[in-house]
Amino acid sequence: MSPEVWDDCIPRIQAVATQLGITVEMPNEDAGQRPSPPQTWIDIEVAAQTAGPIQIGYDAWREEGQIFIHLMVPIGQGLRPTLVQRKAFSTAFRGINTVTPEGLNYTDDQSMDPLGPGGDDGVYRRLTLIVRYTFDDKLTAPPPY
Repeated sequence: MSPEVWDDCIPRIQAVATQLGITVEMPNEDAGQRPSPPQTWIDIEVAAQTAGPIQIGYDAWREEGQIFIHLMVPIGQGLRPTLVQRKAFSTAFRGINTVTPEGLNYTDDQSMDPLGPGGDDGVYRRLTLIVRYTFDDKLTAPPPY
């Protein structure tokens, strides 16, 4: 994932999480800071497929990727409250009023996975939203080699 995409998606996730009162566990930063007593928290993963040149000239590259927003739900909490929360995250990445950096487009192809297994702790189950994007990165100068 390009840093431009990261810099746009993380504030969106954090804004919704703050509005909903949900803790966000940032990748490779604060693992293990789970809420006590157990309550819903967010685990984030990101991925991108190979980037490739667009058309002739090789001055623009297309990156296609996904943002995985895992809502970690305490076992026994029920499903509906978390479905409402997941939709709030989905809405943050869609709509005609979504302003993004130049070249970044959150696609209409989101996935909402079913309630899956949680971690090894036996306390949480996972409800995931997958947000897909494309990012056309325009080179402003030729490579230095």
